[in-house]
Amino acid sequence: MKAKKKKISNRKSLQIKAKKVGKSTPQRRKHKAVARRKSDLPRMMALSSLRRLSYLVQSDVMADGRVSDQFNIPTHRSVSLGPRTLHQDQLFACFREVLAGEKPKILKDDNGVRIDATIDFQKNGTANVRVDGATFGFTFAGLLSPIAAERLRYLDSYLNNYTLAVEIGDALRQKVSREPFSDEAFLSTVKALHTAQESFVQNTRATVAVRNLSTADLFPADIRYWDNLVAPWRNSGSLVEFISDERLKELSILRDGNVIRALQAISLSFCAPALVPIEEIRGIPKEEVLRALDRLASLPDHFGLTAVFEICASLELDASAEIIGSKLLDALLDMDRLENRCTFYGAIFSMATACSAEHSALRKKPVFWRRITASAHASLVLRACGFEDAESVFQWAMQNFGKTFLLSVLLEMDAEPRWKPDWLTAKHLVADVVGRVEQAINKIPEARRPKAWSERVATAREWVSARGLDLFSVLPAIGESARKSMISTDQTLIFEAKYLEFADNPSVVSLLACGGGLFTVGVTDDIVRACHGLIDRLQKDGARWADENVQFAVQVLAFVAVQSRDTKLADLVADFCVGKVSDLPDDESTLEIVCRLVECASADTVRQQGLNALARRLEGVAFLASAPSLVDLRDTILRLQALDPQLSPELGKAMAATRLGQNAI
Repeated sequence: MKAKKKKISNRKSLQIKAKKVGKSTPQRRKHKAVARRKSDLPRMMALSSLRRLSYLVQSDVMADGRVSDQFNIPTHRSVSLGPRTLHQDQLFACFREVLAGEKPKILKDDNGVRIDATIDFQKNGTANVRVDGATFGFTFAGLLSPIAAERLRYLDSYLNNYTLAVEIGDALRQKVSREPFSDEAFLSTVKALHTAQESFVQNTRATVAVRNLSTADLFPADIRYWDNLVAPWRNSGSLVEFISDERLKELSILRDGNVIRALQAISLSFCAPALVPIEEIRGIPKEEVLRALDRLASLPDHFGLTAVFEICASLELDASAEIIGSKLLDALLDMDRLENRCTFYGAIFSMATACSAEHSALRKKPVFWRRITASAHASLVLRACGFEDAESVFQWAMQNFGKTFLLSVLLEMDAEPRWKPDWLTAKHLVADVVGRVEQAINKIPEARRPKAWSERVATAREWVSARGLDLFSVLPAIGESARKSMISTDQTLIFEAKYLEFADNPSVVSLLACGGGLFTVGVTDDIVRACHGLIDRLQKDGARWADENVQFAVQVLAFVAVQSRDTKLADLVADFCVGKVSDLPDDESTLEIVCRLVECASADTVRQQGLNALARRLEGVAFLASAPSLVDLRDTILRLQALDPQLSPELGKAMAATRLGQNAI
């Protein structure tokens, strides 16, 4: 090491001597300046590229220090102690010294002025720094302990309060047990802890207290946050496989002792009955479960409350369980409040679904995983913010993300075809809650059903029926969108007569009459054949787009084509839609027609073929649409390009057609 220092020293002295004896001329100085600029060009290009990135991306790129070293870009992390700032490394060194039982060195701010500070640690590892009568807390600072066993002890205490996926928690344990444990390792550990749902709630509430939330606040960029909400996806091919594999591993939290915290964390993902771990909960002492359910009656999100009641109804009933169940129903079935909860939830779910569909990493995940994760996120935002002013939040979400949400769900119907984006309304969600509560109560033998529960749900059913929402309570839930096999007529249950009528006499009226069955129980071969006959008749009769019930009939026909994977039926429906573009008034949007075309593309078993057909049809729409509607059509095509990299280049001609039409105005 000494030899190296000497060599560097000699090199510097030689340079100094050279400067003294060398002749300096304007031409030589100019050459040197040019040489310096050329040698600095890579650094300037790197800086220029970094400035184009967001702050979070810059932080990620610079995190490992390689870019900083390669391009000589200094990084300086400052810590604020009131009006004074100092280098972060200096403060961390003091924390390490205090944790080691040593006297910490004197702190100096960025101007070199001494800071008179006292540092002490709480039992939970939070460091309190007192400066000028003010106290500044640094959570997780206990992880800077020089003893690995102490770091692990602190980490385990943090993991008891911050919900991370099992594999992420295990990776952190390995990291903090290594020696040496650097400042960078500490910062990356803290960053991982900040991806927990509890951290999101804390940060969101702190932000709401000082300003309005932005999309960046509501959609965390770190993908680990989304893994922590439900469970990281690895290789499961369906929701059923995911529940029995990746999801099951995360339920170990139920066995860690704190049932209240465990249920509060995992209840975020209870958007469908299949996701409620009834069997796993039966292995926990009933007294502990009831205590947890009683505490969770204050949850603000409707899916969490619904699932907590389902758990209560699955227990062996006694007086305590009946009282807690009534308390849960009172909290859940206040219909005005429930409608507001569902409205707020729908707003955030649409935003999260749209953003995740455009996210470069998240959109590579399976649709079923993104759906239940978006649902969990919407419930968590509701817990963080409450549901005040829900209607205006919903309008904001629809204005900014509504079209992208709609198109993304329709594009994904090739994988998850049974749930429609039209069903994300407060009315649909409220009816779904009532249906789930009724189902949970009906599983109890009639003689043992608590009367108080039956009375409460009967009142809620009256509210639903008075608004004509009974069908909505049996539609597939957000987590029940997987494709079902074709069914026989014998399996159509109460809809059999309507199915037979439509099969014998295909018409718009008879199709709509069995629409509820098609959405809930499934599609038969006879129904598909009748749909072929109906679309042929609509085409021959010259049905117009504005005719009564034609648009809804086309929706049902497209739905049947996707469920049955009948490409010929999808082509007939799509051709009918394209032919009706000229029927639209000049001021009417083409969005409804485009939606049906996107839906029909999902019927093709070969995905790329379906996308190619969609691109050709959108080109036709662009040439047929009126000039005033082309601005909106162009916006729709741009959103489709952002959603699907495979589809994007195929839409070039359609985009060109919209530009030609706009230029002709």
